[in-house]
Amino acid sequence: MALTVQQCIDDSAYDSRLNLDGTAGSGSDYSLLIRWCDRIHKDVLHQSVFAHHARKVETKALTSATGSYTLSSTDIRRVEMVYDTVFNYILQPLDNLLLPASDDDPKSLPAMPAAAPPSILTDLTNVLRPRYYRVTTATSGGTNTHKLYIFPAPANSQNTGSVDVHYEKEVSSVANGSDNLEVPADARDVMVAGVNWMMFAYLQRGDDATRWFQVYEALKRGERVLK
Repeated sequence: MALTVQQCIDDSAYDSRLNLDGTAGSGSDYSLLIRWCDRIHKDVLHQSVFAHHARKVETKALTSATGSYTLSSTDIRRVEMVYDTVFNYILQPLDNLLLPASDDDPKSLPAMPAAAPPSILTDLTNVLRPRYYRVTTATSGGTNTHKLYIFPAPANSQNTGSVDVHYEKEVSSVANGSDNLEVPADARDVMVAGVNWMMFAYLQRGDDATRWFQVYEALKRGERVLK
């Protein structure tokens, strides 16, 4: 059964013991609760035991002498793995071999090994089958176009495989009480705890906010907490 935004808002309105207008489907309280539900929904899908609901896979057949491929998925947030299903090995991110652009570059956190010298890079990619990959994204009119680059391109048909691109998807925003969440009904407790935390922090009820934050974090880890 799908979990809706309205169910989470109703629970938070009751938990607050205040006369919130969240259950009426309109009003300033309702608008705030919608915003908090949207933010918590994204956090739960990216940082909890329910994160697998935001993980997807796209399969791409490779072609000899072709090094770039447009992915049909438009919602890639982060590529987690590229796996060659024909030759059974994992392609490595090309960025692992390159120096970070700055100390703030995400690929330098945690610190990556020292960049390979150009001659070593040439040797590593001067093989018959792809060994490394890189993904780029262009955005136009609010739509993302993701391209997968592989290094080197398959030298011939005998070295042409097919790769599964495992990725974490972008989570769509919710804006209405009738919207279905991407987490299952079993995530109701963690969703409500997160919305309660943000609600009580907004109301400057520090003790309640702290308590609900602790419950929220425990539920994100998969612990069962009844408060």
